[in-house]
Amino acid sequence: MDNHIRNLLNRLKNKGNMEELYDTYEQQGIDLFKKGNIEDSTEVFIELVEIAKKHKENKIVARTYYNLGLNYSKIPDYNSAINYYNESIKLFKQLKDQRRLAIVLDNNSKCLERNNEYVKSLNVALDALDIWSNLNEINFIHDTLITVGISLRKIILLGIETNFVPITSQLGELHDKLVSTTKSYDQKKYVDTMNQLRIVKSELSRREHKRTHVKSDDEWS
Repeated sequence: MDNHIRNLLNRLKNKGNMEELYDTYEQQGIDLFKKGNIEDSTEVFIELVEIAKKHKENKIVARTYYNLGLNYSKIPDYNSAINYYNESIKLFKQLKDQRRLAIVLDNNSKCLERNNEYVKSLNVALDALDIWSNLNEINFIHDTLITVGISLRKIILLGIETNFVPITSQLGELHDKLVSTTKSYDQKKYVDTMNQLRIVKSELSRREHKRTHVKSDDEWS
């Protein structure tokens, strides 16, 4: 961390203005991340976590764990990123902040998929999808469905045993809700989302066809 940033943070610490201190730490960490200086950004966020924990500022801690997850995902160090996302998820659940919780779940599901943890990725993405559906956030529904589709495809290709019944049910409920509330959405995004939902459902149909085909072969053998 350069001396200018260090001096600024030290001045704020000495002033004792905690709200300004938190905001400045967070913004400095984000700015450093955007500049590609992940190491210094991570140092700033870790310091912020320590300060916020000391003052029991769980909302700040939860946001900062999320930012650390983004940092480690960028490196990439997916195991560390997943650990930080999980810590953030725990706190946002306690805080009952559904929107931020869904954002962290979304990013964690992408990270799990890149770490080849496809079943976990799928389950986490479905948790996020459920929240976005309840919040009626069609932009996020569309993006989360993409992750669901990717993980589902990998699970089917690798032949990983998974209970697909609740997934089919959840997607069916989502489809019905989108159809019943179509007028409240931007129509282009609605069409894109429904197309993405069809892609995911077609993956499930292919899996069911493959399973039935294998069963039939076994019966003849």
